[in-house]
Amino acid sequence: MQHDPSVETPNSIYLHDNPLLRQPLKPEHIKPRLLGHWGTRPWLNFIYVQINRLIKQHDLDVERKASRGMSMNANWTWSHCTGYFQGYNTKTDQTVTAVNNPLFDRGDCDTDRRHVVNVSGVAQVPRFNNNTLRLIVTGWQLAGIYRFASGTPLAIQDGTDRELNGINHQRPNLVLPDQGYTGKSCAGCPYLNLAAFAPQPLGTVGNLGWNSIVGPRFWGLDMALSRNFQTREKQSLQIRVDAFNVTNSFVPSVPSTANPISNAVPAFVNVSNNMFGQILAAQPTRKLQFALKYAF
Repeated sequence: MQHDPSVETPNSIYLHDNPLLRQPLKPEHIKPRLLGHWGTRPWLNFIYVQINRLIKQHDLDVERKASRGMSMNANWTWSHCTGYFQGYNTKTDQTVTAVNNPLFDRGDCDTDRRHVVNVSGVAQVPRFNNNTLRLIVTGWQLAGIYRFASGTPLAIQDGTDRELNGINHQRPNLVLPDQGYTGKSCAGCPYLNLAAFAPQPLGTVGNLGWNSIVGPRFWGLDMALSRNFQTREKQSLQIRVDAFNVTNSFVPSVPSTANPISNAVPAFVNVSNNMFGQILAAQPTRKLQFALKYAF
């Protein structure tokens, strides 16, 4: 527990030397006059958590005006966030999985998305000389955005106390490292291969790393069609139609795999549940939204 910020805070307040207790405590280590107060504890805890996270990120942005009345923008972000389980040392039943090896609970952050891609474009109908075409077609604008993101990290868990120590969110053994995924992401299909995971023997720690499995990828295509009508010099009317998930495609959705304040384990990542690894939820289906705006 020497690296628990809740312990380091009082040590830094009362001790002049040896705050991490790496040596036996001696009278000369104690401050003759206290310096600091308990109000600093939340900030020290916050700093401790942040410095134990490592984020590597690279961005690539491309913007091009393809032609008159048309423009496109694309960006790609590669990032990798690593850290500890968010419930690390917050409660006695959510401490480190391996008591003598705190780094065993280090893995990808819950918010880690290795690749994020956004491609957007806007096209505007040109002004026609023909009065009829200008009245019907000119002024319409079509916009679209395509989004792609890598899957969320998954914390595969036993669902039971295999270590016999009362600690929550214990992880099983990975027995088939190359066969963890089935390659399927359809509705009701098994995304994970149950045979690749096995509960560890009682009283032992599983070898599977925290957040070492990645969930299904996300993608979506949204579009909007709009036109402004200038009714008077300072007044205009806009007609707009928005379409979300235009292709009405099935995009898998998985729940958060670990809650620091709860010992509940979602069925999707619970190797003891008969619904383990099954895709039973999806992102919203196609939606159309019609809007009429009057500006004055």
